[in-house]
Amino acid sequence: MSFYTALTGLNGSSADISATSNNIANVGTTGFKRSRVEFGDIFATSPLQNASSSIGSGAILKGIKQQFTQGNIAASLNALDLAISGQGFFALKPSLTSAQTVYTRNGSLNVNNDRYVVDSAGQFLLTYPVNTDGSVTAKDLDSAVPLQLPVTSGDPQATSNIKLGVNVNAASDVVTDRPQFQDGYTFDPNDPESFTNSTSITIFDDLGNPTIATVYFIKTQAASADDPTNKYDTRLVINDTIINPDLVSAVDDAGKQIFVDRFGQQTTSIPDDNYFIEGKGSPLYKLDDLQTLVPSEPAKISGEASSFDFGEEGDKLVEIVTDPLRYDSTREGGNTAGDMYWGKDFLLVNVDESDQPVSIDINPGLYNAQQLAAEVERAINAAYGDDRKFQVEQNVDNTISFNFEKVGADGTPAQLVNPVEVELLGIDSFVTEQISADPDADFAITSTSPDFTKEEFLSHAQIRINESLNAYGREQTGDPMGIKSLQFAKSKGEAITSPYEYTQVVTLERTDDSSDPHYLVYSYADSTPSISVASVMDEVAGNSSNLNVEYDATNDRLRIYLANSSSSNWTDVDMDNYEVNSTITLAGNASFNAQLNGRSFVVLDSQETTTSKYIDVSTSGLTIGDSIDDITGAQDLFILTNPSSNPPQVEAFFEGSSAIYPGAKERFYSNKIVLREKQGNAADTSNGSF
Repeated sequence: MSFYTALTGLNGSSADISATSNNIANVGTTGFKRSRVEFGDIFATSPLQNASSSIGSGAILKGIKQQFTQGNIAASLNALDLAISGQGFFALKPSLTSAQTVYTRNGSLNVNNDRYVVDSAGQFLLTYPVNTDGSVTAKDLDSAVPLQLPVTSGDPQATSNIKLGVNVNAASDVVTDRPQFQDGYTFDPNDPESFTNSTSITIFDDLGNPTIATVYFIKTQAASADDPTNKYDTRLVINDTIINPDLVSAVDDAGKQIFVDRFGQQTTSIPDDNYFIEGKGSPLYKLDDLQTLVPSEPAKISGEASSFDFGEEGDKLVEIVTDPLRYDSTREGGNTAGDMYWGKDFLLVNVDESDQPVSIDINPGLYNAQQLAAEVERAINAAYGDDRKFQVEQNVDNTISFNFEKVGADGTPAQLVNPVEVELLGIDSFVTEQISADPDADFAITSTSPDFTKEEFLSHAQIRINESLNAYGREQTGDPMGIKSLQFAKSKGEAITSPYEYTQVVTLERTDDSSDPHYLVYSYADSTPSISVASVMDEVAGNSSNLNVEYDATNDRLRIYLANSSSSNWTDVDMDNYEVNSTITLAGNASFNAQLNGRSFVVLDSQETTTSKYIDVSTSGLTIGDSIDDITGAQDLFILTNPSSNPPQVEAFFEGSSAIYPGAKERFYSNKIVLREKQGNAADTSNGSF
């Protein structure tokens, strides 16, 4: 029996040595966990025996236990080698079709020919499925799938994002305040005086080649009582090349663009749903890196010196025009002697060396130096998004209703039976024709309008209101608004594609009476088309010597002979039509002097002698020159005027050349001539329209 007891001890020692030998043998096995032998005492008694006097029967092997304590994690040259810190196992499948799952702590992994990640036995590593953004879609073992690398895995990618955490010295001096920069600061990576500190990191290009990028820190502000913050600027230099900042919109973790509202709070909601993000500026608020709420500061731009002559006091006026028909009269159009300039593409502004500079248009008008600067500032702000937009939505806000009240004889007010309806969509105006991509199409008849600026919206709405009120007065029976006596005829021509460069006179006759003509004058004086209507026209007939016009250069005077005693038109010319200080217009054929043709003059004197009838007008301010052959020998020359006793009943103008509503800044030139009878109680409509 004693021999058996000793034998159990030998067996136990042998088992312990075997476990230790196994541990030693696997000392190089990745993920191996050592085994520990556990023994128990063999102790047997019977109820009739005294336990205190019984001797044990030896030792017994109770079990071999794995020790899953955390081992040392060692680095390797294999990019796919993994290690588990703490408890847990890698889950693997023996094959793609196997339902069995095996576990291991061995993270020595590689890739097979099908790009699956496997261990040395070819078993497939299981991972949780993820979305395209990397978020896990399931966390149970049944949903785990074998990990397969994408086709592009292993291709070199250029460094696209760097996260850098640094501490800078708060006691450093402000670099831009150093004496050598008193005339202006310039950064130089080779001059240590131009920056405070620097640090370098390794980045990679799209071929996987490493290069050094150096970030330079430049202290620009020291803490003070007014602003207790130290501020630094940075410069990035790669291969001796200073990289210009390429600012992009800030986004949150979900990729939504971040805005700062008027209260300084970050938000992903666009402050205005009509606010243009693409190609426009930022809102008027910002948030610096130190979370200090600060208002935006006005930007400053500078360019080449202006060629405008504003005088020593800056109060001399220059004229800006944007009418295409007036381009030839501007400096840009070749008229170098004038003070008229083209307002379209007035200047180009490029912020932060962007790829596409912004063209600035300014509104037409007369400006001194201060007024022009204010208009340029307004135009730049508008071009960079400092504006609000309006949209008109079909069946929501596309109709404006007016319901006027009329006071009856008994003093009680009465409304219109049918309100005046104004449609803003589906019907074009010359404003929408200018801003629409397709001028021939109806204006957004079935959807939402394009984004209107305030000027565009008010102008289009004013035109539609005028047209709707006129149509209401024509179409309603019973004259509900009492305007039948104020109605007038109106006609409009096709758009002029280019200015007609000759003075022209067109006779307008009434449909029912040709004895009351009017005369439409198209003038091209000073290379500027203009339209007017005259009620009287007389042909210049000359004096007794057949001299139509006399030019007195000494007194800057023209004497124009309307008739002589032997001419056939002597009795037709009424000199009462040519009152002193009244206005006349000269209109001749293409051979007439270009300085005078189509120009208006003020009558200085009007005379009727026994032999001739003539008027004198001033030519002061005109540079006619010494050659007067094209003046004195003029043929087919006419004088047009509007005497106070016979005012014209028709007016003519270029549509869109004047402000559509009082105070309007922009012009929307349609280049169409409009003829309209003058309205009013005195309007003569008995002989039909012109």
